[in-house]
Amino acid sequence: MPKEKVVYQCNACGFTSYKWQGKCFECGAFNSFSEKKITSTKSSSVSPVGYSSSDTVKLSQVAMDEKKRISSTINELDLIINGGFVPNQVVLIGGEPGVGKSTLLLQLAGQFQSLYVCGEESEVQVKLRAQRMGISADSITLYRDREVNQLTNFIHDNYPSNNNNQPTLVIVDSIQSIFSSHIESTPGGISQVQYCTNKLVETAKRTNVILVIIGQITKEGGIAGPKQLEHMVDSVLYLEGDRKTDLRILRVEKNRFGPTDQVGMFQMSEYGLVSAEDLLAKLIDSGHQDIPGSVITVAMEGQRPILLEVQALNTTAQYGNARRVVNGMSSNRVQMLLAVLQRRVGLKTSNYDIYVNLSGGFKVNDPALDLPVALAVYSVIKNKPLPQDLVAYGEVGLLGEIKSTWQSTRRRNEAEKRGYKTIVDQSFAKSIASCIKKLFV
Repeated sequence: MPKEKVVYQCNACGFTSYKWQGKCFECGAFNSFSEKKITSTKSSSVSPVGYSSSDTVKLSQVAMDEKKRISSTINELDLIINGGFVPNQVVLIGGEPGVGKSTLLLQLAGQFQSLYVCGEESEVQVKLRAQRMGISADSITLYRDREVNQLTNFIHDNYPSNNNNQPTLVIVDSIQSIFSSHIESTPGGISQVQYCTNKLVETAKRTNVILVIIGQITKEGGIAGPKQLEHMVDSVLYLEGDRKTDLRILRVEKNRFGPTDQVGMFQMSEYGLVSAEDLLAKLIDSGHQDIPGSVITVAMEGQRPILLEVQALNTTAQYGNARRVVNGMSSNRVQMLLAVLQRRVGLKTSNYDIYVNLSGGFKVNDPALDLPVALAVYSVIKNKPLPQDLVAYGEVGLLGEIKSTWQSTRRRNEAEKRGYKTIVDQSFAKSIASCIKKLFV
């Protein structure tokens, strides 16, 4: 006879306990356990499980089925997914609310024969956005039913695996809004997300579709739901950006069909997300490089070099303890550089409030920013501007030495391509003291 037992499952991480707990010891969430009934059957006898010789195959005998990549026609997106989508690929994309996930995927839907599952918005809202962005609605089919079994049946019936045409793009916005009537929990719960994702992934692998799923995120920044959600899919993308600025960065955290060290740069415009090349050029074309405290540097976002402006400002300290205000980089790293300048170069910094800013709202954790920060601080305190054709990058040690940086050749090539002639790095000077002597004396 089937037996029914009660367990308690954490709604935050999916951890299961046989008794209710006020705090989940797995993820630390409070009051997150809910009761769940499980029905199990116990067999009176166990029969041995057989196996077939077809269960094994020599690696050398595995037949290769090369699948042609399908371009998204969005260059920045193609860059990070290694040239385009693979048929039957499943992609999960997360990001802050309002950052542009639905906007990006609606642009993508306009390039394919697409099925758009409206889980969070009405059809009218989707159409209004499409009209504002100038997207043709002829290629997009809207699907309104949020029940996952109905959805997968619709995909099986309309996009069979023997279809030799270009795969259809299926966009689910979002996975937290999809539910199964077979599971007794609200949409967005651990069990619902896990079951619905598993059904959709299985359907994508058996039919002629490319599946893109939007995932909501938690307040910590991770995709909501069990961690297993990210293991189920082929690729995991994160769209980042401050809603107060136009810049958006698309990162790839997982990719079974390519590398994970690329980033895509977008600019939010009235007509959707476009390449950020013009925006990045404006960040360094401020016309203020002839003023003390400005240094152009080359930072790396994944494998992509980006030219940014480091700015520094000093004022006389008013209340004994000098202030240090840093935006866009590690404040502890800047404190260390100020100590190096005072000890190794003789630049007195303790009498000044010092402000350091990275242009464009970027947040970069790159040791190569040490040298431009040090030069910008020295420039503003000594009131001597640096040449406008100068680019600096390099890590500075506690002994004042300049160390080589990762991807230095790519940084140099990018700077030269942009027309900068004076490249200040480890090959220019071996220490910060000698570098300053060459540039300012």
